[in-house]
Amino acid sequence: MELTIIVKLLWRNIGYNALHNRIFSLWKPVKSIRIMDTINGPEQSYPSMVLAWIRLPSLPGHLYKRKIIEAIGSLIGKVVKLDVQTDNQTRERFARLAVYINLEEPLISQVLVDGVVQRVEYEPLPIICFSCGK
Repeated sequence: MELTIIVKLLWRNIGYNALHNRIFSLWKPVKSIRIMDTINGPEQSYPSMVLAWIRLPSLPGHLYKRKIIEAIGSLIGKVVKLDVQTDNQTRERFARLAVYINLEEPLISQVLVDGVVQRVEYEPLPIICFSCGK
């Protein structure tokens, strides 16, 4: 199992050959690999945790610091990464960060930062309900 990679295609189906060709073109494996098209086991119709890019639009300049942006992001989910442009403070329209989101909880559309409402935008996700998070 330590050399196993499991790929689950969410909300999109592609053929076995297309997946096989895509994996070989991206990874260019040196040794032979085996691809299985099905895995038996319990099925979940949707994932409970996803990694998503979020944006904090119109973030005031004095809040444009790594630690502050990470603190704001932690109100939404576990912060994994800041966009390099955000980190370098060269992006002026919004701060951008990747966070783990628990889809079993409602999505957060805004947070309170220094008494001011800060909108949270999610970069393209499949259709997700802000009420139930599914």
